[in-house]
Amino acid sequence: MTKKIEIREIARADVEELRPLYAQAFPDEDLYPLVSALHEDTEATISLVAIDEARIVGHVVFTLCTVSSAPHKVALLGPLAVTPDRTRPDSRRR
Repeated sequence: MTKKIEIREIARADVEELRPLYAQAFPDEDLYPLVSALHEDTEATISLVAIDEARIVGHVVFTLCTVSSAPHKVALLGPLAVTPDRTRPDSRRR
């Protein structure tokens, strides 16, 4: 039987748990300060985590913004992180 991964909105307590996730997903970059800063403005972000066996295995954040020539808000995707053990082997960084 396949276990289902829970996808839910991030909780304030989850933000610090993103630090090791981003360190694993992007070992050559320090994206955590950006991710942490994006969560300061909760009305301008949509942030989701993927949970498996009580562990965050993925995260995505959408930042809401406006485009001067458009009447509607848009959502920018990024960053997005997944633990290396949850990615396909052929897509892992070498």
